[in-house]
Amino acid sequence: MAATKLKDTPKGAQAKANSQDAPPSLTPLQVLLALENEAFNAPDRLALKHQAVNNPRQLLDVGHIFWITRSARNVKIAAMSSQSEVNKSSPFIQDLCHLLKAHAKAGKLNSAQSLLLTHDDTASNITPDFEYVFPNSYFAPFAPHSSNGGLLFTRAAEFDTAQTAIMIRLAKTYGAIWSALSAKPRAVMSRRKKLGLSGGVILLALIGLIPVPIVTLAPAEIVADKPFIIAAPMDGVVENILIPPNSAVEAGAPLVKMADTEFKSEFDVAVREESVALARLKKASLTSFIDDAAKRELTIARAETELARARTLYAKTRLGQTDLSAPKGGLAIYSNPQDWAGRPVATGETIIEIANPKQVILKINAPLLSGDSLKAGARVRVFMDSDPLQPLEAEIERASYYAAPTADGQMAYETYARLSSPYALPRIGARGVAKIYGNTAPLIFWLARRPLAALRQFTGF
Repeated sequence: MAATKLKDTPKGAQAKANSQDAPPSLTPLQVLLALENEAFNAPDRLALKHQAVNNPRQLLDVGHIFWITRSARNVKIAAMSSQSEVNKSSPFIQDLCHLLKAHAKAGKLNSAQSLLLTHDDTASNITPDFEYVFPNSYFAPFAPHSSNGGLLFTRAAEFDTAQTAIMIRLAKTYGAIWSALSAKPRAVMSRRKKLGLSGGVILLALIGLIPVPIVTLAPAEIVADKPFIIAAPMDGVVENILIPPNSAVEAGAPLVKMADTEFKSEFDVAVREESVALARLKKASLTSFIDDAAKRELTIARAETELARARTLYAKTRLGQTDLSAPKGGLAIYSNPQDWAGRPVATGETIIEIANPKQVILKINAPLLSGDSLKAGARVRVFMDSDPLQPLEAEIERASYYAAPTADGQMAYETYARLSSPYALPRIGARGVAKIYGNTAPLIFWLARRPLAALRQFTGF
């Protein structure tokens, strides 16, 4: 027995060793769990799609597996077994898509069911270029009664009940993991960061409630305060302006020469008509002593003489108004002399302004948003273009109630402010930017008023 035991021992040991070297066979359940575990560990959607169309072949006897996506009745093949990318222009993929669209139109892709991938089983009128070698297929949606797509398993023979149950479970598993991979992981905020964020929000809210004056920026110009206007006394033509622009003049200095040819002619005619009227009056006076009828003509002659004298005086006055002089001394302000030479003017049209350089006022074209801030006594800071580092202080004196168009086509309120700065007065015509301080309001309102105004103008509310 000992010899027999020694003889059998090497063979028994070798058989035991061979049984330990052979890999153990896995049950279908173990393979299914392994596939699901690998799917749960997929790093991204692309890897998940390739696992879904390749790994189930370890468990199922199938020809091809397709990842089908749907949008309404538009059907696309996103992945295919043994292919890194799907060539959408290939005849096979296009023909298969047409078949699936026909099945989708018939409502066969809304639930798990078997499909026959032949044109005879669909309403498609397209003639295929070839017959598919795996005509029997089973469509398993990612979710029950879902129209988002699913997995399409194909093979030559029909699928049995046990295989369809596995395919439905795999499709649901891959669909759930696909949806989970689409959601971005929410970052977990530490308690310190939450407190810091809350404190920052509270601080910003408190800062937004700080009362600040409503400030409006508007273009400003230094103009003469109550200047004397040299206007055209009558309709005529400016012949020449006798002084250069922005020059100092004294009282009585000649300023404007208007064309007087017509007025001289009128005066000469009036003088001659007066001489004729005087001659008629003299004749009527002498004749009235000897002729009673001449006494009646004497009254008419006197009236005609008075009329002629009045015409002469009127013509003389108009002739004298062709030379305009300065009623008082000051700074003569007008535009380019060449613009006035030969220019016709109407009665009352401004030609020259006589201003006092020491009496100036600030003219502001305030925008429409500043209507509530234009109150008498409101504070104004002016930053002149010539000296922006030395702002001037002013107070609003008056403002128009109605907006008027400016030179650049914008609507603005014409506002005047009195300068109160101890610095030297700027020259007339100097320009700058005025900062108008209105009523106080929360800081958040001051920051949002322009966007709110633009939104209301755009929407009409």
